[in-house]
Amino acid sequence: MLYEITKVYMDYYEDKEIVSGQPKIKVRGEGIRHVFCKPFKYHVEKHPLLCTAIVKFTDKFVIMPQGIECHPDTTLNDIEEVKSEKQVKQEKEEKKLEQPKTWKFQSSSGNGTYTVRFTKKGTLTCDCFGAIRSKGNCKHLKEVRSWVMESGKI
Repeated sequence: MLYEITKVYMDYYEDKEIVSGQPKIKVRGEGIRHVFCKPFKYHVEKHPLLCTAIVKFTDKFVIMPQGIECHPDTTLNDIEEVKSEKQVKQEKEEKKLEQPKTWKFQSSSGNGTYTVRFTKKGTLTCDCFGAIRSKGNCKHLKEVRSWVMESGKI
């Protein structure tokens, strides 16, 4: 496990260092005011296709495919993959499409309910018999289309 040690000197200058294993901290001397120690993880952007790996080049270790130089004792447990803003935005858009908008209508005879759905393809469907007979032009669909045209929302 990696740790980040932050030394704060008398003039408030901060010196940060990444070490592996349980660190041994010396507070006395060197004009040190405070020493902070906390677990450390590299935060790297998740690649859409490639998995994260640690590669050793001749004299350094690099987190790939991001190309970030890292501590020689770094393991995959010391790396946290985070999603880019683009990936987060794309997931939100996909989630909106996964949850179709629905409208419920009580049957005029009082024997059940009918559902109008806005599908992923961008069309409206109704599960009543009138929609089948009228080829997608039942009173429920007409009402939803009217509401969409007036409000401009789906």
